[in-house]
Amino acid sequence: MDDAGFDFSVLSEFRDRMAEGDRADRLLAVMVERLVEAGLVKRRGRQQTDSTHVLAAVRRLDRIELVGETLRAALEELAADDEEWVSALVTDEWARRYGRPVRYDRLPRETKEREQYALRVGEDGMRLFQALL
Repeated sequence: MDDAGFDFSVLSEFRDRMAEGDRADRLLAVMVERLVEAGLVKRRGRQQTDSTHVLAAVRRLDRIELVGETLRAALEELAADDEEWVSALVTDEWARRYGRPVRYDRLPRETKEREQYALRVGEDGMRLFQALL
């Protein structure tokens, strides 16, 4: 490997850009808002938490989002190739579930509902896989 990596000045330049105006504060505000939306922190309160809890919750959401988005992207690719075949397979429920990008803020909040969603996506994926055979 001959790549020396990035120059140390890149990080320094980034840090300088973040220090301009209130960029760092705005970035923090966006991050906190996203954490609140995901149910990982409470708005306007003292927050004390074990970071492993937060990391596990993010990882769980990320995996569910990734699986759903993978199935949605596969359906889009298949539709680009043969729209009639896909439209015969896709139900109204599938259209609601995969009609737009899967994002964590649109996923169910409760553990049981998230598990049901993940199982549904798995069943949908198996149905798609069997239809492809």
